[in-house]
Amino acid sequence: MEPKSKLENFIEQHRDRFDDKMPDSGLWHKIEQQLPQQKREGIIISFKSLRIAASFLVILTAGIWIGIQFKTHHTKIDYTASPELKQLQETEVYYNTVVNQKMNQLQDAKVKTNIEADMKQLDDIYLELKKEMLTNEYANSQILIDAMIKNYKTKVDILESIINKQNQKQNEHESISL
Repeated sequence: MEPKSKLENFIEQHRDRFDDKMPDSGLWHKIEQQLPQQKREGIIISFKSLRIAASFLVILTAGIWIGIQFKTHHTKIDYTASPELKQLQETEVYYNTVVNQKMNQLQDAKVKTNIEADMKQLDDIYLELKKEMLTNEYANSQILIDAMIKNYKTKVDILESIINKQNQKQNEHESISL
């Protein structure tokens, strides 16, 4: 430890005389005025840049909205465009009902999960055919409709095959237990 200076010794010995004095309340204000002025650092945003940002945001939002509207409009088939498309709509309803009924007949959860994955692949193929029809503005629609119906028939055939195997196993199990 360093030896104390005379000033430090004096302050320690007469501390009680210094502690009862309070500085003037305006002292810090006077000191602050004597300090050199510093520029405030920060982000200053002008009204013009706010207008530009707001305009950009409005244009971006409008673009996204138009894109969503365009996409949803161009992924739906206009079933009233031709009698073939009306027939496709009825066929879709029929096959969706049949597929749902067949899926409900499956008893094994593991098999059902695997079949759902296969059905998803067939659904993806169906959507590609649908997109192709819309992209080509219904050109070659009869060929595409036939392919879409064949897709549904494939789903039903797969499900019927699985259900038949399921029923055979169940019949074998019942005949063994008798």
